[in-house]
Amino acid sequence: MNGKLKVKWGSLEIDFEGSETFLKEEFMQLLNAISAVAKESGTLLTQPDVPSTVQTASSRRIGSLGMGTVAQKLAVKSGPELIMAAAAKLTFIDQKDKFTAKDLLSEMRQASAYFKESHATNFAKNIAVLVKNAKLNDVGGDAYSIPADRHEEFQSKLS
Repeated sequence: MNGKLKVKWGSLEIDFEGSETFLKEEFMQLLNAISAVAKESGTLLTQPDVPSTVQTASSRRIGSLGMGTVAQKLAVKSGPELIMAAAAKLTFIDQKDKFTAKDLLSEMRQASAYFKESHATNFAKNIAVLVKNAKLNDVGGDAYSIPADRHEEFQSKLS
């Protein structure tokens, strides 16, 4: 099982994605080593806020729902709604901070009871409308994400 962790410590920022075992057993040792090196070099780092337990991808995950189940829980009726269901699956089930249009279309195709070829034909237009209406963020380089203000809405529907 993989875990994800982001730590900001003074001017230092660490993003880690990998083994839960490493996070639980060795991550604090790594932070202590970084602190020791910073002290020796005269770099001032303030003490980080370290959580009492490491939150892993499995503990944040809503579940291991399939794309069809996500579409059902979100009551998908249209191509744009299926795009948003795919975005929700990638964000909350697969734990991706951002995803490509190719990722979205691939997930949409997994919901075979909901997917129609017209969804693929109108895909680029629908993505543009979702971005324009602030339902999907364009984070650049063919990457998208769900706006933070919509997270709670999706999480409650998928729980």
